[in-house]
Amino acid sequence: PSPIEGWETEAGYPAIGTDHVGFVSLRRSLVSSLNVSSARTLLEDVSMSLAAKYLVNLGVDASRVSETGSGLALGTTGITPIEMAAAYATIANLGVYNEPLSFTRVIDSTGKVVLDADEIRDTHRVFKETTAYMLVDILKDAVDHGTGTRAKISGITVAGKTGTNSDYSSAYFAGMTGYYTSVIWVGHDDYSEKLVDGSSGGRVAAPIWQAYMSKILEGLPDKEIIDASPVQLGLVKRTVCSISGKLATDACHADTDHPPITDWFDSENAPADSCDMHVIANICSQSGKAASVYCPDSAKVAMSVILINDDSRLNRYDSTVVTTYLKNAVFVNMTAAQYKLYAATVECPVHSPSWSTGAYIPYATLKADAERLISSVESYLAAVQSLSETDRATLNNNLAMLELYLSYDNEESVRTYYDRLEYNYRIIYAANPPAYGG
Repeated sequence: PSPIEGWETEAGYPAIGTDHVGFVSLRRSLVSSLNVSSARTLLEDVSMSLAAKYLVNLGVDASRVSETGSGLALGTTGITPIEMAAAYATIANLGVYNEPLSFTRVIDSTGKVVLDADEIRDTHRVFKETTAYMLVDILKDAVDHGTGTRAKISGITVAGKTGTNSDYSSAYFAGMTGYYTSVIWVGHDDYSEKLVDGSSGGRVAAPIWQAYMSKILEGLPDKEIIDASPVQLGLVKRTVCSISGKLATDACHADTDHPPITDWFDSENAPADSCDMHVIANICSQSGKAASVYCPDSAKVAMSVILINDDSRLNRYDSTVVTTYLKNAVFVNMTAAQYKLYAATVECPVHSPSWSTGAYIPYATLKADAERLISSVESYLAAVQSLSETDRATLNNNLAMLELYLSYDNEESVRTYYDRLEYNYRIIYAANPPAYGG
């Protein structure tokens, strides 16, 4: 639920009720008809102009193509059933479009062929074979366990997609088998009346499609929609991180909330780099923060963390929305290797040096110690210019927080950030002592 740049409604994204499921693959998006995913894909990855060209290339009358987000991502463009059937047949035909004609041949009284549909129809490639195969594979899932389950035909491979117009004004089902592609539209020709509430494509169109297609296919053996080896077509299977889209690592597999995905990819652009967003880090089960050396072993949990850097596409969304669905996400501009070092120096606010020794420092003494520590750290930062950006940022952040809470005279927070700054200063100082040795 986050605005999409270029979307035309006031909310800034398609209305989908109250159920948001978070981050999903495009396969899941199509299978479950998740409109927000389609809208994001259109506006963030494809562009409306390119999508409109594809519709025209699939035989849709250009004068009726609505070059808007809803027109291209959700189907409010006025596509006729015959245009829709030809478009879906293109997918089933390994990406080659065949103009739909109402005859096969016209023969005169002497038996001479006057018109032959195969000779005069427009035929051209729209999709690569690999693209067509992947689409069919996804649309088979949509019928098997998605919104199109009512289109299943016993013993026959079926793929297809449901469509529901706004306010249940009409409904579609476009389906394909190894023999035929067929489309059904349910509604009033002039939209003078709407269908009853709940009349989705899956509920009202798919069952009718199933009824007449069962009769047409009766007695025929099962047949694959695309009878070709995906490997021979140029596809490869890869297991990828469900967040970064790159090859999954052990850290990705450890993320039980967002496990990796195995799917087909075109071999020419299949992921080749390993995920750089997931990292395994020790987390303190009591604080939920990175575990420090003072955390007891019983409280340390190895956890998969998602790093969101400044250049991540996830930065285009509000961070509170992202962390609602990625609870193990951390907005930090670091590589996985840098984060491991950083996590090792970030002190858990629960388990501090004083916690580990059981010693209690009176607050008046602590404030004086804090002032001396601040002075020491500031002198160190000025003297050592070779510190990494990460180490310098860690000390500066700790300094700022300690000074802030000293100004508020907040004892609890002063204790927390004194311990944190003292610990990080000690670790960083040991690794980067000043040249003068002081």
